[in-house]
Amino acid sequence: MSERRIFYRCPDWDGPTGGILVIYRHVEILARHGIPAYVLHQGRGFRASWFASDAPVASLAGGPRPRGGDVLVFPEGCRDEMREAAGKAFERAVFAQNWAYVYGSLEPGEDWRDWGIRRVLCVSRYIQRLLLQTMELPSALVHPGIDVELFRAGGKRLQIACMPRKNPKDLRQIEGIFRARFPRFRAVPFVPIDAVPHARVAELLAESAVFLATGYPEGCPLPPLEAMACECLVVGFTGRGGGEYMRHGRNCLIAGDGDVVRAADLLGRVVGMVETEEGAALRRQARRTAERFSLAAEEKAVHRYWRRALAGEAA
Repeated sequence: MSERRIFYRCPDWDGPTGGILVIYRHVEILARHGIPAYVLHQGRGFRASWFASDAPVASLAGGPRPRGGDVLVFPEGCRDEMREAAGKAFERAVFAQNWAYVYGSLEPGEDWRDWGIRRVLCVSRYIQRLLLQTMELPSALVHPGIDVELFRAGGKRLQIACMPRKNPKDLRQIEGIFRARFPRFRAVPFVPIDAVPHARVAELLAESAVFLATGYPEGCPLPPLEAMACECLVVGFTGRGGGEYMRHGRNCLIAGDGDVVRAADLLGRVVGMVETEEGAALRRQARRTAERFSLAAEEKAVHRYWRRALAGEAA
């Protein structure tokens, strides 16, 4: 295939972050299909280690770098690097995984077109609409995938899995309101999932009857989707981008982002549904939803997009 290379710029961060996992997976897919690709870190020898990956890695401190004809793909928040790369011989693109970082990183009046960005990949339709309405930039939709074999239901316990790094103050308020309003559920434990390997996340979700999603803003959040694959009853916030697959009353229960009272009320409702047919139906639909976001579907979309891009097709 073409000798043009693709570099995905990636932060030097080794904590659990879905966006970094997805960047590595894109590069793995490209390498598997014979397309030269690298995760491009800042520091020499840096590599994310909290998940298993054989993605080729390069660094700005040494090793291969983008040259004429190559493609450098920026995360959506890398405003300074986009600006510095303007006018360089290589093609520049953006992989947008969180809508909040788009204008959150720009000065008023700036947009990506100022620096020659014409090719954009997005993980959700929410981000696509934002970029089309504000920058008039079309983009390709490439959903992230999850390992639906790793994330499966196990022996369920009446416990509420949650991720404290996702708006911890909201999480604390939801737990307090939940325990005050539903005294019969005061003994139901909240099980934090924090700073553990990816495989351990799967184990904790597999054994949890309920998952409380407290993340916002989000581009296309993976934790609620992984929880759905594990047949948890999912309740909480979508972060806007979670609306790509979260459907209130069909595969989860949704409160408005930051509405801790509503979230606590829905949490009480969900806990009461655990042993009911209503809850079983919600779990079945959640699993069906997750299966549409498989790693195989992601691989097909990523490979198809870049094969066409390298062939010179329009962004």
